[in-house]
This record gives sequence, structure tokens and C-alpha cells, in this order.
Amino acid sequence: MTVIVGINTSDEDGNIVIASDRASVFGDGDLAMRFLGNREFITFHGLPTMIEYAKKLGMDKVKLKLSRKIDISEDESTIVAHTGTCNETHRKYLDILLRKGEFLQDEEFLKKLLFPLNISGDTSKLLEEYKFEFDLNERMRKGYIPEIRRISDLQVVNSDTVDFSGFNFTFYDRNFNSDLSWYLLATRENVKESPLLAEVSPTGRISSVNCHSLGCGSKYAMEYLKHELGAERYADGVHLVGGISLDKAVKLATEAVQYANQKDRLCHGLDYVVLNKHGLRTFFSDEEREFEVGLVDLIEDRITALDSELSSLRELKSGYSKI
Repeated sequence: MTVIVGINTSDEDGNIVIASDRASVFGDGDLAMRFLGNREFITFHGLPTMIEYAKKLGMDKVKLKLSRKIDISEDESTIVAHTGTCNETHRKYLDILLRKGEFLQDEEFLKKLLFPLNISGDTSKLLEEYKFEFDLNERMRKGYIPEIRRISDLQVVNSDTVDFSGFNFTFYDRNFNSDLSWYLLATRENVKESPLLAEVSPTGRISSVNCHSLGCGSKYAMEYLKHELGAERYADGVHLVGGISLDKAVKLATEAVQYANQKDRLCHGLDYVVLNKHGLRTFFSDEEREFEVGLVDLIEDRITALDSELSSLRELKSGYSKI
């Protein structure tokens, strides 16, 4: 489904490698993706409940297709790799991160974004002031893009209109939504020293990282990276201690994705990009096809993963004494 790996070499050229798989769920397989590929969705609804629901719907397989998950800005200064769903919310995220001009030109959407209370009257002056003052680089330096948070809010808000004694009342509720995307971003635009590698969350938070993975296959990718790098080169699971060569970074990033592909049958394929102070190089696969994975196989994978976690917990438990 998705595994993305980003590594910042911290070398003199500021080389950053971002690699990803190419598999995406589509069609009727979207429900299966949510309850088998998304841990938060499982926690929220309960895995057995979701499996029973899929059985009632007659679902016995997941449909996947191969497509690119890495986008590049027109001036080739920024690359973005994404998890999640390619919906309108995702496209608006990309407008901000890669196509600032298009984002600012969509005035109808800006009104929806900036004026949630439906302000009456002429808002053109306020819109022009906002456009003039909008500075993406300043937001990234501060580590927060509020517009991404607002777009996420629009995606997760559900409304329900109720007739109460002849009056219609609209109630709004924010529920868990698995359709929000997370991103790894690499950019050399307006960066003083070396290009930046960062995680971008649906909350708008920007976190600088130099060895990181996202997506349902990230557990396996990080498992591989920790094994290859060794504990002495790791801190807090996401911070690479000391620089590495570009060749080593490419090898680690691509092999981490391939390792996740082997472990998670919802991950498949490989693309990667190298960005540095001087430009970028793309290594995109032309492989495009559709295939299916049986739900029984996915359930078996989940059982294996849960058994592994239980084994680890039992091992950890043995190191503590009862109170």
C-alpha cells in the first residue's frame, strides 16, 4: 500500500534520497485497505468487526494498481512523497507544497478555507492581503503550515442536519478519517546551508528528519534500517547520527523499500529521487499494472504481525517484576 523512506546524507552537496513503493489500493479494495492497512482505523473500529463487515459485503480480495507516489515541483527545487489517498484534500496539500501559485489563485477555495463562518460582504480586500502576506518558506522555518491543518479540518468534518420543532439545526462532528495523507518532503528552496528533509503531517506540523519512513510498510523499512545501520548510528529511531555517502544512502533507502515489499504484500514496486544543492535526479519505474491480493492472505499477515508483537511484549514483560 505504501512505504516511503527518506535519508539525508548530510554531505557537502546536501544529498537527500527519497524512495517509495508504487502500490495503491483502488475500487472496492478501499475498505479492506482501511481496516487491514491502517493501525489507527483498526484501533478505532476493532479488527474483527471490520472483517465481519467485509464478509457481509462479499469482499474476498483487494485490488491494487502501480503508480507514482513522488511529485516534483515545476522548478525541481522540491520533491514530495505521500501516503494516504489521492483525493481532493491531497491535491490541495500539493498545491501548497509544490504549486503555491495555483493554491493562491483558487479564490473560492480560499474563502472556504479562511472564512469558515461564512462572513457576509466583500472579502476581496482580505483575500488580497492574505495572498500578499502568504510566505510558505517562513511557515516551514517555524515548523507549522496552518493552511494544511485547515484543509484537513475540512476533510474530517461530518455534518448532520436535524429538524427540531420546525427548525433545521446543523451539527458538526470530527471523526477519525483514514483518507488524510502524510508526506516526506525534500527541498533546497530558500535553505541557507543544505537541503531540508522533513515530515509533513495533516496537522500542518513540519518536523526535520534525516532518516525516516512513513506508510503501512514503514515498520519493516525501519526494522531494516536499524539492522543495517546498527544501534550506534541511531538515536530515537528517526535520527541518523553522523553523515553517510550518497551511494550508501541510495542502497539503504531502496533496499528498505524492497524489504518492506517482501514483508507486506500491499507494498510493491520502487521509485526514488536524489535531490541536492545543484538539482535532482529521478529514477522512476515505468511498471504500471493492476493485481489482486486475497483478504485471507492479508488476515494471515496481520495474525503473523500480531504474534510477533505479542512475542516482543512477553520478552519485555520478563524483564520486569510484579508489583
